[in-house]
Amino acid sequence: MLTRQLSSLEGLAPVDAVLAVLLAAGAQADEAVHLLRMLLATLIGTLLREVSAAPTFGSDDGARREVLEASGLPSVVETAPHLAAFDRKAEFEYTVDLAISAVLDRIAG
Repeated sequence: MLTRQLSSLEGLAPVDAVLAVLLAAGAQADEAVHLLRMLLATLIGTLLREVSAAPTFGSDDGARREVLEASGLPSVVETAPHLAAFDRKAEFEYTVDLAISAVLDRIAG
């Protein structure tokens, strides 16, 4: 999924399904392609984070808070309690909600 082009009909069928929904919702062809790519990037990034292959800056147990607070980086220090905690389910739901909102905003606009 990360390194191969979708060239088979089986690989393109899900792409067609998403594009069909976007086009039916009113997206122009070029916008539908941009939105599809954004949704794929969001999905891939979320999946990478699920398998700990992408940065989360936190952990489920909050053990990173002291390190973040001691960093001396003002914005990191200010947000340390939030950066140190990482709830996979909450982050996934937030990401999906944000992606859907972005799609709806772009189509409506």
